[in-house]
Amino acid sequence: MNMSSPDPGVSFSAKASKPVFVDEGGSPAPLILYLVGAAVFVAIAIGIYQAPLLAPWTVPAAILGGTLIILGGLMSIKAAVAELLGRR
Repeated sequence: MNMSSPDPGVSFSAKASKPVFVDEGGSPAPLILYLVGAAVFVAIAIGIYQAPLLAPWTVPAAILGGTLIILGGLMSIKAAVAELLGRR
């Protein structure tokens, strides 16, 4: 068995694969909105748990986080519908 020559039936590629969340010509914007919205929600949960009366920013932050998550979802739905209809 010769270890210096690879099997001719096996090919290796040095190219890096694309991230799963970005399709051909797609945008990672929905994922970014989801992650930012989730981070805002986690910050809200920590703020409410630590000091509910000392954190007046929690209500605006909850509205902002929810809005970002909804926008990410709408962008994903729009991209899915465009893909189904054959448009980009």
